[in-house]
Amino acid sequence: SEDPRAKHIIHHLRKREGDTVRIGIIDGCLGHAHVGELTEQSIYLRIHQPSLHLPMARPQLELILALPYPRTMKALWAVLTSLGVTKITVVTSALSDPDFKKSSVISPSIYEPLILEGLTQAGVYTTRPSVHIATFKSLTQLISTYNTFQDESCIKLLFDLGKDLPSVRQVLRSDKYHGAICAIGPERGWTDDEAEAFITAGFYSISLGQPVLRTDVACIAALTLVSDALSNNNTPE
Repeated sequence: SEDPRAKHIIHHLRKREGDTVRIGIIDGCLGHAHVGELTEQSIYLRIHQPSLHLPMARPQLELILALPYPRTMKALWAVLTSLGVTKITVVTSALSDPDFKKSSVISPSIYEPLILEGLTQAGVYTTRPSVHIATFKSLTQLISTYNTFQDESCIKLLFDLGKDLPSVRQVLRSDKYHGAICAIGPERGWTDDEAEAFITAGFYSISLGQPVLRTDVACIAALTLVSDALSNNNTPE
């Protein structure tokens, strides 16, 4: 079969007729299925209805990301999905390479299969993150739209360079936050005007430390820390 899911079941998991596999239905339930008829061209799965259950609840976790190198962005689609990001807004900052906007990596034909790959890898979500490729003439225009965002249970975080900035742990110490909007800039950082616009829109400026991190490393580190903090806040006592 040319279907990557069938290839994975047959050649990687080495499943045979009668075996059980985990399944997820897009925007639906998780559960198990039994491998039925299996040939070189097709695989038939019988869903085990009693096993179906709703996926785990996840907090609102939005990401505003300054478009990085195309190969980095391509690798990030699946990673961001696996980390439980619920919305991805791709922007171009003043310090981003303008040629990156010409890349096909921000086209649905490229990122949609990668997002499905991320869901498959995580195995705990079935809802795809929404994707918005910002078309504002300036980044500050987009940032200003967050001025009207008034949900006090959702914190807005600006990840920036600076040794004197607070850490994720310090800012998310309060248990009143159950969601977050995270802004991660290019490796050269945000400009002063961009950072000021974020602060005006209610973002807290925080740091991952003194080292200058690659965009992919910064995303993984930041979102893992924020997601862990939010998960603790969303856990019933």
